[in-house]
Amino acid sequence: DDDDDDDDGDIDTWVWQHADAMLNDTDVGFAMNVSKTPDAARIGQWKTENDPYIHGYFSWDWADCYAKITSIDYEANGDDMIRLKYDGGATIKPWARWIGVNLFAELDAEGEFYIDSAAQKLYFYPPGKKLSSSSVVELMYQRGGVVNVTEAVK
Repeated sequence: DDDDDDDDGDIDTWVWQHADAMLNDTDVGFAMNVSKTPDAARIGQWKTENDPYIHGYFSWDWADCYAKITSIDYEANGDDMIRLKYDGGATIKPWARWIGVNLFAELDAEGEFYIDSAAQKLYFYPPGKKLSSSSVVELMYQRGGVVNVTEAVK
């Protein structure tokens, strides 16, 4: 079970989520009820991220969209809702599927990566085996994309 919160050794991964409610007419974003979806509280960690995005099917299941997260607000003020606002995407419908993207706090499973564009660093959790903190990963770049990723031996 990928989203267990217990101590059984499973990795606690973030999976596709569904919006509970849209925000008002002037804000583009959505809210999630933390009482009904306890895992949604993890979104609070994203407030300190440098370049957070969400990806999803905001309006239709055949048209995906990326949007930059602009603010996250969570106050346990009786309604127990966490509110996420974003720029550059379609208005999200209730129960639209979405997932967080480029979030260092969520880098916890093989094959995931985080790009710190300010520091010009790529953080990558490689599949198959764990690298030591002294391991160096080399990327061979060719115009048009990455062509090979190998572990360099120090």
